[in-house]
Amino acid sequence: MNAIQAPVDTTSADMEARFQRSQALLQGFGTQTLVQNDRLLPHWIGQTDCFWYQRTHETGYEYRLVDANANSNQPAFDHAAIAKALSTAERQDVNAENLPIENVSIGISPLTVQFTAFSKHWCYEESNGTCNEVNVLAVAANEELSPDGRWIAFARDHNLWVRDVSNGEERALTSDGEEYYSYAAPSTPRGMTDTDSLSALWSPDSQRLFVLQRDTRQVKTTPVVDSVPQDGSIRPTVKHLKVAYPGDVSVEQYRLLSINISNAHQCEANYRHITSSWSHCIFFQFRLGWWASDSRRAYFIDRTRDERMVRVVEFDTDNGATRILFEEHSDTHVNVCWPEVKDLAHHIYLPDTDELVWWSERSGWGQLYLYDLTTGTLKHRVTEGDWRIRDILHVDPVRRELWIQTAARVMGRNPYLRDLCRVHLDTGELTTLLSTDDDYNVHYPDANIVRLGVRDPQLTGVSPSGNYIVTTRSRTDKVPEALLLNRAGEIVLQLETTDISKLPTGWQWPESVKMTAADGHTDIYGVLFRPSDFDEAKQYPVINMIVSGPWLAAVPHGSFHNSRSYADLYYFQGTALAELGYMVVVIDSRGTPLRSKAFQDESYGWIPSSANTDDHLSAIEQLAQRYPSMDVNRVAIFGPSGYQSSIQNLMECPDFYKVGVINMLQDSRLIGCTAEADKFHGIDGPAEGQCFPEELVDDFKSNLLLFHPLGGPYAEGYIVAAPFRLVEALREANKNVDLLMIPTRALAGGEYEMRRTWEYLLKYL
Repeated sequence: MNAIQAPVDTTSADMEARFQRSQALLQGFGTQTLVQNDRLLPHWIGQTDCFWYQRTHETGYEYRLVDANANSNQPAFDHAAIAKALSTAERQDVNAENLPIENVSIGISPLTVQFTAFSKHWCYEESNGTCNEVNVLAVAANEELSPDGRWIAFARDHNLWVRDVSNGEERALTSDGEEYYSYAAPSTPRGMTDTDSLSALWSPDSQRLFVLQRDTRQVKTTPVVDSVPQDGSIRPTVKHLKVAYPGDVSVEQYRLLSINISNAHQCEANYRHITSSWSHCIFFQFRLGWWASDSRRAYFIDRTRDERMVRVVEFDTDNGATRILFEEHSDTHVNVCWPEVKDLAHHIYLPDTDELVWWSERSGWGQLYLYDLTTGTLKHRVTEGDWRIRDILHVDPVRRELWIQTAARVMGRNPYLRDLCRVHLDTGELTTLLSTDDDYNVHYPDANIVRLGVRDPQLTGVSPSGNYIVTTRSRTDKVPEALLLNRAGEIVLQLETTDISKLPTGWQWPESVKMTAADGHTDIYGVLFRPSDFDEAKQYPVINMIVSGPWLAAVPHGSFHNSRSYADLYYFQGTALAELGYMVVVIDSRGTPLRSKAFQDESYGWIPSSANTDDHLSAIEQLAQRYPSMDVNRVAIFGPSGYQSSIQNLMECPDFYKVGVINMLQDSRLIGCTAEADKFHGIDGPAEGQCFPEELVDDFKSNLLLFHPLGGPYAEGYIVAAPFRLVEALREANKNVDLLMIPTRALAGGEYEMRRTWEYLLKYL
């Protein structure tokens, strides 16, 4: 190999410019500061085929109104008129090109615009050009409004309460709740308590509540010290978390019951307490429990602790009787939730016909099945084949069809790219709308809860009529385009093309790459990032960004904000790291989700193998042969999300990786067992013969920087014992390690942590 040539001029001025470009790239995530209009959010208006969205421009925002039937896209309202009316009403200046409004709702015929501004609720009426302050019912994120609008359910002091909307009167529905036996409390399988959901669901007639009562009384406690309390006090505080770890006998469980709000009568389900899981944090929002249309029967999904068995159960809320409708079993685990949107349930309940569209990997691939919930019998298989249903976007009960996204249906194409289809529930006839060598991103209400933190049923890609769909077409190396399609898949309007004018001069589009796994025959995929001043005649250090888990595929396949819930973050992080003068790669090896069941099960029994060490090593060596600019003598690992797989790769390849930076180190023995550990390891724990990081320190030769939270919400889920165990082993072996504890905030790639990461990588690469 030729002598190593430095890829950059390492003068301070050059590096300062690189840092600034990297910072600008990273700050583009979740904002419109770097690229504009790469993600279009359509809000459909009532039951019409009209929707509005927000367009970003240089000085602010513009609201656009699209009439799909008329093929029109125009300003949603007179922005100057609203600015004038709001200025008059509030008696302060308002910029028409950057209206200070939020929580927008638009009505047409006549045109009205409701919004919040200056901490008030307003309604603008086009007919008279005025803005008037209006009273809007305030429902907090941890409260639930009844379907008839009369009651608000909420939790207080571990009990369930209701508030009368008409007069504000409150009354308790329960009185025996206690700290570790709380009504309507969300799950805490990792000990984290930052969710604001209410584990209670109103019946359609608003007379009953389906409720979970969280039971952690027998769960062991884990202390978490807050050394720098946010209230400004000096004395450290200790929180005792109730969280079960692998091997514990007692785990978090739930009692299921129905409560009649008229007399507070409880009807407990005649069923054992169900075991908690990660998706129980928002149990009802993720459709793990739901009501039948008769407001008497309810349904719920139960899983064994190791999730090898899943069943659907009917609950008669008049007498507590339960009936197991059907079960599904696996030698490893049964998936019932989408990995790409943090455990959103796959299935869809059809209340008019009492049917359930059920997603299952029983054939080896994720496909759809139709069940009759009256009898609990399988009516028929809706889809089949060696490919995967990725999303259910919309249900049309009148036409008896689903709008769906599939992947891996076309041989030779990247199996992660999503297309657009419709499928008939009774015949299984599949109609392809768009299927190209691109990825199609579509928003839908359930996924928006996780992806955007938005609970707006009008924010969805498919129109209420089922006649139109809004999608963004992109790929890692293409400019996103927002399109409006009709039922036949024909492009009605090209709504927006992303403005990329602020990207660095010489911008290098990330490249999708395909490699062969270490088994010699399985295709694996990744993305390669290069700096904007890339010169193929030079050699560059390589960073392997490892963030995979058996529950998470990390590789982005759309550009900017058009990948799954976390992969879009890694798109921005990858470009920012590369800009410092590296070639950066993200790889989904065997053991990750979104492919076949067998592909994911490669990591069963040993969570860190979801970033298969041999696959990653082989993939980088293949890429280096393909691209001589990659210097395999200078390779680093960056683990931005702290899964154990990143440290495992570093420790298992001491001669290959020269440096590692890992944020929020995990230890699979200290992952809440009902969150991930028992599902992906099995109740008996990791497979025999596996070595944890502290057992591999004797051969360790790299430079290692660990970041870990000592305070804040992430400190509850990422126990500090994980990095401490490794640091102690390295100290005893007299090996170098740098540990930076962050006492007051959760780590999510903040500016300080990223600067220290970049400096550390530059120093040792």
